[in-house]
Amino acid sequence: MTSKKSLIGNRPRDPHKPSPFDPLDSKLPVLNADSPVTDYLPWLKYAQEELDSSSMNSSVKLMSYPLSFRHEKDSANTTMHGTDEGGNEMVWNKDMLCCKTINQIMTEPLQGKRHRIGLLISPPPWVGVKRAIGVDEDGKGYVEYNPGHVSLFFILAAPPGKQGRTLAIWDADADGEIERKVKERKLHEPLQAREGFTGIQYYLYCNLADRAQLAGIYIGGTGNQGRISCGPLAIDALLSWVRGKEGELSTNNLGDMGRHKLSK
Repeated sequence: MTSKKSLIGNRPRDPHKPSPFDPLDSKLPVLNADSPVTDYLPWLKYAQEELDSSSMNSSVKLMSYPLSFRHEKDSANTTMHGTDEGGNEMVWNKDMLCCKTINQIMTEPLQGKRHRIGLLISPPPWVGVKRAIGVDEDGKGYVEYNPGHVSLFFILAAPPGKQGRTLAIWDADADGEIERKVKERKLHEPLQAREGFTGIQYYLYCNLADRAQLAGIYIGGTGNQGRISCGPLAIDALLSWVRGKEGELSTNNLGDMGRHKLSK
């Protein structure tokens, strides 16, 4: 493994700037393991404002909505309509209706930018997870689970004169999980993408690998030892990047994302 120190997660937070752990007086929601997907949307909007006001990363396009689904069928299955025992209309995981498919993310216009950064929120599992049932403002019922794992993706265009995109995932569980896999399976780095990425992370990789040459595949991130703070830690990492705390995003400066290089 590399000896590079993990920066995000250990960096002291700016006490004068809102964070998902302490929004100050910003009116932004505190994020925790029980936060619905819709609580992440104002933070993405705020991150865009921070990106716009930063003097760095002008080539970065921040996705406005989370990436959660492989395709439309996955989206429809997760947010399907149904009825309760009384015959009333119900919507499963209504707060995930805002989440996007891989194709929607990859075809969103870059508006002159070169790189994409976005939030990954895995669809909630269906078995053994507590669910909530409620009624929205229209009087329609809904059923929802706490969202699944939250991480970040970085898709970087090739530098001038070179070919191939670079995919990097920031995942608060990454360092611990990779170390565990290496130890338990007696593997040697680099791990293959299917061993380093999970869920929607891996499907995003597969889509990019099918579309075009990938020049590099990375994963990194730490801080979720308690395994309950992946969401706020991901937003914290995102804010660090859009504010320029990690430098200008490029294939030569992946920061914490360069901790573990994966193979195809």
